[in-house]
Amino acid sequence: MNAKNTEKRKTSRHVANIREILEEIEHIDDFDDHADHAQSLVGRLKSKQRKSIIQSALTGHLQDEDLKPYQAELIKMQSHLEQTDRNTKGKTRVLHVRNTLG
Repeated sequence: MNAKNTEKRKTSRHVANIREILEEIEHIDDFDDHADHAQSLVGRLKSKQRKSIIQSALTGHLQDEDLKPYQAELIKMQSHLEQTDRNTKGKTRVLHVRNTLG
Protein backbone atom coordinates (compact mmCIF):
# COMPACT_ATOMS: atom_id res chain seq x y z
CA MET A 1 0.00 0.00 0.00
CA ASN A 2 1.51 3.36 -0.93
CA ALA A 3 1.74 6.41 1.33
CA LYS A 4 -0.96 8.32 -0.56
CA ASN A 5 -3.57 5.61 0.03
CA THR A 6 -2.55 5.30 3.67
CA GLU A 7 -2.96 9.05 4.23
CA LYS A 8 -6.29 9.05 2.39
CA ARG A 9 -7.59 6.24 4.61
CA LYS A 10 -6.41 8.03 7.76
CA THR A 11 -8.18 11.22 6.69
CA SER A 12 -11.31 9.27 5.79
CA ARG A 13 -11.27 7.68 9.24
CA HIS A 14 -11.03 11.08 10.91
CA VAL A 15 -13.89 12.49 8.84
CA ALA A 16 -15.97 9.36 9.49
CA ASN A 17 -15.31 9.69 13.22
CA ILE A 18 -16.55 13.28 13.24
CA ARG A 19 -19.63 12.42 11.17
CA GLU A 20 -20.51 9.49 13.42
CA ILE A 21 -20.36 11.62 16.56
CA LEU A 22 -22.40 14.42 15.00
CA GLU A 23 -25.03 11.96 13.80
CA GLU A 24 -25.41 10.73 17.38
CA ILE A 25 -26.25 14.18 18.73
CA GLU A 26 -27.62 16.19 15.84
CA HIS A 27 -31.25 16.85 15.34
CA ILE A 28 -32.59 18.99 12.54
CA ASP A 29 -32.19 22.68 13.24
CA ASP A 30 -32.66 25.54 10.85
CA PHE A 31 -29.55 27.70 10.98
CA ASP A 32 -28.68 30.48 8.59
CA ASP A 33 -25.12 30.68 9.87
CA HIS A 34 -22.59 27.85 10.10
CA ALA A 35 -21.08 29.39 13.23
CA ASP A 36 -24.45 29.28 15.02
CA HIS A 37 -24.98 25.68 13.92
CA ALA A 38 -21.49 24.70 15.10
CA GLN A 39 -22.07 26.40 18.47
CA SER A 40 -25.32 24.49 18.88
CA LEU A 41 -23.59 21.20 18.13
CA VAL A 42 -20.69 21.92 20.49
CA GLY A 43 -23.18 22.61 23.26
CA ARG A 44 -24.66 19.13 22.83
CA LEU A 45 -21.36 17.24 22.75
CA LYS A 46 -20.17 15.22 25.70
CA SER A 47 -16.60 15.83 26.87
CA LYS A 48 -15.32 12.57 25.34
CA GLN A 49 -17.01 13.42 22.01
CA ARG A 50 -15.46 16.91 22.01
CA LYS A 51 -12.00 15.46 22.61
CA SER A 52 -12.46 12.89 19.86
CA ILE A 53 -13.60 15.50 17.33
CA ILE A 54 -10.79 17.89 18.24
CA GLN A 55 -8.25 15.06 17.93
CA SER A 56 -9.62 14.03 14.52
CA ALA A 57 -9.86 17.58 13.22
CA LEU A 58 -6.36 18.51 14.33
CA THR A 59 -4.85 15.31 12.97
CA GLY A 60 -6.54 15.85 9.62
CA HIS A 61 -5.44 19.49 9.55
CA LEU A 62 -1.82 18.60 10.33
CA GLN A 63 -1.82 15.91 7.64
CA ASP A 64 -3.14 18.45 5.12
CA GLU A 65 -0.44 20.92 6.15
CA ASP A 66 2.22 18.25 5.62
CA LEU A 67 1.00 17.78 2.04
CA LYS A 68 0.97 21.47 1.05
CA PRO A 69 4.61 21.62 -0.16
CA TYR A 70 3.99 18.58 -2.36
CA GLN A 71 0.80 20.10 -3.73
CA ALA A 72 2.68 23.27 -4.65
CA GLU A 73 5.34 21.23 -6.45
CA LEU A 74 2.69 19.25 -8.32
CA ILE A 75 1.04 22.46 -9.48
CA LYS A 76 4.40 23.76 -10.74
CA MET A 77 5.03 20.45 -12.52
CA GLN A 78 1.58 20.48 -14.11
CA SER A 79 2.12 24.01 -15.38
CA HIS A 80 5.51 23.05 -16.81
CA LEU A 81 4.10 19.98 -18.54
CA GLU A 82 1.21 21.96 -20.02
CA GLN A 83 3.64 24.59 -21.32
CA THR A 84 5.97 21.91 -22.72
CA ASP A 85 3.01 20.22 -24.41
CA ARG A 86 1.92 23.50 -25.99
CA ASN A 87 5.46 24.15 -27.25
CA THR A 88 5.77 20.62 -28.63
CA LYS A 89 2.46 20.86 -30.48
CA GLY A 90 3.48 24.20 -31.99
CA LYS A 91 6.82 22.81 -33.19
CA THR A 92 5.12 19.76 -34.66
CA ARG A 93 2.75 21.97 -36.66
CA VAL A 94 5.65 24.06 -37.99
CA LEU A 95 7.57 20.95 -39.04
CA HIS A 96 4.47 19.53 -40.72
CA VAL A 97 3.94 22.76 -42.70
CA ARG A 98 7.63 22.87 -43.72
CA ASN A 99 7.55 19.23 -44.86
CA THR A 100 4.34 19.82 -46.79
CA LEU A 101 5.70 22.94 -48.52
CA GLY A 102 9.24 21.74 -48.97
